[in-house]
Amino acid sequence: YLSLAKKLGLMPEQILRNVYVSTKTGTTEIDILVISKKGLLVFECKNYSGTIYGDGQRKYWIQYLGGRKFLFLNPTWQNRAHVRHLKELFADIDDLPIIPFVVTTGNANWKLKNINPNDHVLYWTGQHLTTVYRKLPNWSDADKYYTKIRGRLKRLERPDEAVRETHVERLRRR
Repeated sequence: YLSLAKKLGLMPEQILRNVYVSTKTGTTEIDILVISKKGLLVFECKNYSGTIYGDGQRKYWIQYLGGRKFLFLNPTWQNRAHVRHLKELFADIDDLPIIPFVVTTGNANWKLKNINPNDHVLYWTGQHLTTVYRKLPNWSDADKYYTKIRGRLKRLERPDEAVRETHVERLRRR
């Protein structure tokens, strides 16, 4: 969070964490959202160890850790769903750029293929956020819509315990 603010020259109020957006089936949790001059930056953060095998065209990726195999949802697909829900939330702002990022941390050995370049999987490829961010075009209406976007998202940040528990329970059932 602090590193993000420093690297991109953002004010803390531009960064929202644990944002819960309503969907047709419940809620989706977005790890970090940034309201910037580029648009909305949507971060899905993954902290894994072991070896990760992922294919951008497959729903599940595999983690091998301690001789065991674990499946987890493709984070690029997960983040695309976040983008889709945000587009619904901001349907009244036609040209709002919403840019997905998957940030990989931890000491995993990432072995990925078929990743869409618009998904921005950072650190796996050696891509760094500041490099990608600088290449993104500025959104001409950023100042015009900042207050509206922040107001709508701020209400969804870090909801009460009941919302979080319902979200987690729904994920367990899936």
